[in-house]
Amino acid sequence: MKKTINVSMQNDLSLYFNIKTVETFEFLKKYGFTLTKVSDILVSYCKNDIEIAINYDRHISYEISADITIFEKKYSMGAIANIIGEKQFYYISARTQEAICMGLEQIKPLVEFCLSKILQKAPQFLAALEEQQKQWSKEFALNVLASQLRPEAENAFRCKDYLTAVELYERIYECLSPSEIKKVNFAKKQCTIK
Repeated sequence: MKKTINVSMQNDLSLYFNIKTVETFEFLKKYGFTLTKVSDILVSYCKNDIEIAINYDRHISYEISADITIFEKKYSMGAIANIIGEKQFYYISARTQEAICMGLEQIKPLVEFCLSKILQKAPQFLAALEEQQKQWSKEFALNVLASQLRPEAENAFRCKDYLTAVELYERIYECLSPSEIKKVNFAKKQCTIK
């Protein structure tokens, strides 16, 4: 039988998030996890070197998210979803009690799956998580570099400084658009003509 939770007319979503999160993740106790923190934006559980944190961004996006920290390495549910092939995974923006329930129910099976793999000490799963983390870090660094170099490369191309344009564009070649690749090829031809 499901419990009915009465929340004041002010619709205190933070309190509701706390109550529903503790209720939804009650199953963690059977695996030996202890509830370690409950705040208006976080509920966390720990067991040895594993921490599971369920977060509620009630100030900006209202998303409900979760992270699992294993031996001081943090992995998001997005990374875990990607590893198991859940390409359509996204965090729920929860501005209502119903949305909070949906967000928690979406995360719960991912936590269960991940936990089963961790407790089985499945090395290939942990290796895949580590590789995913490295790939995302590399992509993030490349995107940051591209956001810095792209304006400079565009300016160099506009000013017909083709050598500089080629040098800058080639540093971020992996993330160039088709039109930017055409610019690089054109600029290379201009450099060989001179």
